[in-house]
Amino acid sequence: MKNIAILSSGTDNSGINAAIRSIVRSASSMKMKIYGVNWGYRGLIDNSIHCLTSRDVSGKIGKAGCFLGTGRPEGCFVPENIPKMMETIKKNNIHGLIVIGGRTSLIHSQKFVDMGIPVIGIPSTIQDDIVGTDICLGVDSAVNNIVKYVDKIRSCEFSRDRTFIVQVEGKTCGSLALRSAIACGAEICLVPEQPCDDISVIARDLADASMTGKTQVLTMVSSGWKPGVKALSDYLVEHMEETDLLVRETVLGYVQRGGSPTSYDRLLGLRMGFEAVKAISEKESGKMIGLRNNEFLRVPFSEFLANDKPMDKALMNLFHLSR
Repeated sequence: MKNIAILSSGTDNSGINAAIRSIVRSASSMKMKIYGVNWGYRGLIDNSIHCLTSRDVSGKIGKAGCFLGTGRPEGCFVPENIPKMMETIKKNNIHGLIVIGGRTSLIHSQKFVDMGIPVIGIPSTIQDDIVGTDICLGVDSAVNNIVKYVDKIRSCEFSRDRTFIVQVEGKTCGSLALRSAIACGAEICLVPEQPCDDISVIARDLADASMTGKTQVLTMVSSGWKPGVKALSDYLVEHMEETDLLVRETVLGYVQRGGSPTSYDRLLGLRMGFEAVKAISEKESGKMIGLRNNEFLRVPFSEFLANDKPMDKALMNLFHLSR
């Protein structure tokens, strides 16, 4: 394996630059030539690709986002674009790809494997919805961001009775909400894996928590939870006389995945980057670098692409015990 290319696909998050830095320096030490692809798969279509050296990644380890740029894969894989991407790979004499991204981005990378291009994936998404790894790159930084902003919300209303509803990312997986709920001391955590048919049950739980003497009651909600944070907030407002709950709703947006990566995500990115280079140098393909029980493994795409990530039972038990 002489020449490899790196691309980041999907939304950006903290820790990607650390992974790129590790890939460049690890591959350089193995006498490989490294190319960076700008703006995800779009860079392969437009031949927006350039050689990377150790100097290019110097000082990038603590930077937010992805200095190469990233982009959503949707729309890139229409039939007329496939020959363009393969031409870019051929023109630059690329022998393998390392794809940093979420579940959809890694699913699309399987197309290159099918066309004979070796691919190694690095799971990077605050959705944390990829089977085969205990945690994805960027999740720890996102949890720290959420904790910081929830602490600010609590502190500005510490002397008044309030019921806070905070929505965080999690379209199909409640991992981010669950981790954040534990770290923030939330009373209730609502996740996509556990939809609710009767909001009145949640209202009663919130009212019961308030009756214990708490001046603040916090509910952490995944964006994919049904029937949704607005439905819950509207119900509580409509039934305020019954529950005696004064509700304040906050939807955290881009602040969740912005900012400098935590030390954990820096180390995770560095180690995943190194493991990716090692795997591709050994001619592995169609695999993702996963972290399980503090051990880095090469997880076949077939193991995680078709499956949904289950809830972490140990974390859920911890949440119920720590409320």
